[in-house]
Amino acid sequence: MQTPRMNTQSRSGFTVIELLVVMGIILVLAGIVIGIQSGVFAQQAESRAKGEMHAMASGLSAFKGRYGDYPWTTADPEQILFDSLTGRRYLTRNGAMSATTTGAPVFLEEQTIDTNNPSNPTKFLDPWGNEYRYFYKSNATDTWNHMGFILVSPGPDGNISATSLADFAEGNFPANSSDYYDITDPDHDDFDNIIYGLERH
Repeated sequence: MQTPRMNTQSRSGFTVIELLVVMGIILVLAGIVIGIQSGVFAQQAESRAKGEMHAMASGLSAFKGRYGDYPWTTADPEQILFDSLTGRRYLTRNGAMSATTTGAPVFLEEQTIDTNNPSNPTKFLDPWGNEYRYFYKSNATDTWNHMGFILVSPGPDGNISATSLADFAEGNFPANSSDYYDITDPDHDDFDNIIYGLERH
């Protein structure tokens, strides 16, 4: 009787199931790497926004030190902020905001923060490409509940709720917190906003 011969030849290649398992592992690892990178970018962007707002706050304090008050929010507050810090506007002797000019004192170099138009900038932009928002009195007799100005980054989603905007416009601001705030109230849309307020000394 003949003994059947064993097939000693080793099989080569992968089965479809093995290939699918390998591809699945690769996709999972890729997702983990992308998630880590996204988290790192989010942290870097938030830190950068806080640093930029701190730089603007320092410039506004220097502006007040020279002219006696922060820039009024007459007309376009975000352009007023940019112009006042980069030497394009100032407070006149009667306390009014000047027209756009050149040669006024510079309190923040415009290259320090991204702008909306490199060739003719008029606004500062946060790391997500949104305009930094500036809130302060529109004139000397304007009602203002907060003791100083308010700066806001709309954050990753670019939104600020209407309720928050109304509060900021009146100078309403949490008084018992640190310099930086993340709104986490579920009743607002702007949980990712970063708000900076400087109290008047």
